[in-house]
Amino acid sequence: MLAADYRTVRGFPRIELASELKRIVDNFIMPYGQIWQCWQDRRRLERLRRVFNWGDVLVNAEPYVDGAGLSLWGFSTDAKVQGRRKFLIFVNTAHDPGAVAATIGHELGHHIYSAIPGRRAGEPATGSIFTEHFGDEQELFSDAVVAMCAYSHTAIREIAAGASAACDGANPKMAEQIRKAFATIDPHYRIDLDRADLTAPWRIRYLTMMVHFLKLRYALLDSAGI
Repeated sequence: MLAADYRTVRGFPRIELASELKRIVDNFIMPYGQIWQCWQDRRRLERLRRVFNWGDVLVNAEPYVDGAGLSLWGFSTDAKVQGRRKFLIFVNTAHDPGAVAATIGHELGHHIYSAIPGRRAGEPATGSIFTEHFGDEQELFSDAVVAMCAYSHTAIREIAAGASAACDGANPKMAEQIRKAFATIDPHYRIDLDRADLTAPWRIRYLTMMVHFLKLRYALLDSAGI
């Protein structure tokens, strides 16, 4: 993942789709604040009913440690509830709150993708290996929704200032950029990797997730200027 150039992977959103993503984030997400928290506030969710039919999004958020356990971050699917089409999201709240926010944002990204003319959403993946998203436009688009909400245009430009080859894992300044990014990321997505109760494998997985969103955000800035 560190060595990958996100700008060249098959699923990376082309400029036209990236521009539409920016329009959606600027006009329909950021003005409402942290939209992934709306499931906690039914009044806010009701106000968003006219935006991509947000009122038809149902979120089931519960801790899940049995069966697949923490390997399940979340998933989404279309279903009919009482005869009405709904977009259902399940999110595993046994994860760190920053990872829960990222999961909700990603799953909402699938809902947004399906609302864009000319895009037809397939079956969302349930895996947590981010390199598997490289060849899937829908998955990388959904990740990009999170990346753009986690790092504003101003924030990512500040992180990238003075750095070259920001998308190159061989960049000697990459570790410094990652540290700066973790301090700059929107607090809702921040994960305390120094927590005493965080096991080494999960520290690496959460670190991988945060680096993935950072590199994707870099690529969007560099390729589409957004």
